[in-house]
This record gives sequence, structure tokens and C-alpha cells, in this order.
Amino acid sequence: TVFSELGEALADGPAIGWVAQRALQSLARATGADRGLVAVHRGHGGGWRVLATTPETGDTRGVVASEAILAKAAGLRVAILTRDALVDPHIDPSETERSGTRAAICVPFETRGGASAVFYLDSPTESCPFAREHVRIARAACRVLALCPEVSEK
Repeated sequence: TVFSELGEALADGPAIGWVAQRALQSLARATGADRGLVAVHRGHGGGWRVLATTPETGDTRGVVASEAILAKAAGLRVAILTRDALVDPHIDPSETERSGTRAAICVPFETRGGASAVFYLDSPTESCPFAREHVRIARAACRVLALCPEVSEK
């Protein structure tokens, strides 16, 4: 289902924001996540440019992601699956209180333009539905997003 919807989004046009939004919506349904985002790192000191959020808030500041998880995944270039952020060594406990991070999947990917980007989903810890299979699906979705031409231009 995820890849069928990604294919439809790509057929509608290669705009990364549109494709990222469709990918997030589809992955959230498939994994049971209740929020997430796709973001591109702007470089040293530039922070993250949010391309899409779910649920759609109209305001990209409405979905909070763990900066520690984003930075760690992008820096190490490894996917992170945490079922309980409060006890995860990747995350400072004070940050989990600020961001409301619970259980999370974060998958980094490189765009054709060389930018670091991440795909991030999270869910309540007590009902965490995430499994390794979800990480594999998210990695494959990231590969599709990395092919969108707009990402390499920005």
C-alpha cells in the first residue's frame, strides 16, 4: 500500500513536499504512528527544513520531533528504532520531556544533491506498534524520496 501510494504521488508530479506528505500519511497508517515529519538538514547551524508533517497541521511547527534523534540518525547515517525514548541511550531524558518523544522511528537518507534528510515517525510508548519491518519500509520510502528532483535543487 505504501509503495502504491508513493507511485501515485510521483505520477502526480515530482514535488518533494507532495510526495513526502503522501509517504508520511501512508507510513503512519501502516505503522500505527500518530505523528511524523520529513525534513532536510540545512547544513552547519542551519537547522532542519520541514517538508511535510502528519497529521497535517498547516503549521510545520505543530509536529515536534526529537532533535537528538534527528541529529544522531543523520550524523551516524543509521536508522533508529526506539520503543521507549525515556530509556534510550540516544536521547537525553530532559529532551523527551520537552519534545514529548515517546517511541520513534527515524531513517536518514541522502538526496541526489548530497543533503541529509530524515523520515521521522513517533507513537505513544505504551502502545508502541513499531517493528523492524516498519524500519525497512521507511528505508525503502526514503530511497524513493531521494529520487525526487526538487530535493537536489534545495
